[in-house]
Amino acid sequence: MKERTGNFYIDVVRSVLLSVIITLVLILGFALIVKMTEMSADVIRPINQAIKVLSVMFGLFFGMRSRERGAVKGALAGFFFSVLSVVIFSLLSLQPIFVLGNLIEVVASFVIGGICGVIVMIIKSR
Repeated sequence: MKERTGNFYIDVVRSVLLSVIITLVLILGFALIVKMTEMSADVIRPINQAIKVLSVMFGLFFGMRSRERGAVKGALAGFFFSVLSVVIFSLLSLQPIFVLGNLIEVVASFVIGGICGVIVMIIKSR
């Protein structure tokens, strides 16, 4: 069955918004843990990246209603999630938005989102 274009974009937007909300909640919780335990700075960045990947995965899982074009929806959701989160976290931390690290993160999120979209479609098809 062919998916309507409006539903395609609704799935992407819903997935992005859920991913951002999940990320904000998990990052705030992690920040509290870091504050209480005085965790090493070497551990913080990888955990933040893992939180973002999990947020995209869960955002796609709960945000996509249709099982069609999962890789494309995932890639777009990963891209827009990353752009939105880079802007939000750069503004919150008073850091510049347009730096190489953020560009790499956006490209990586595009790829990771596509992979997560395929994984979610496989899980949902069972």
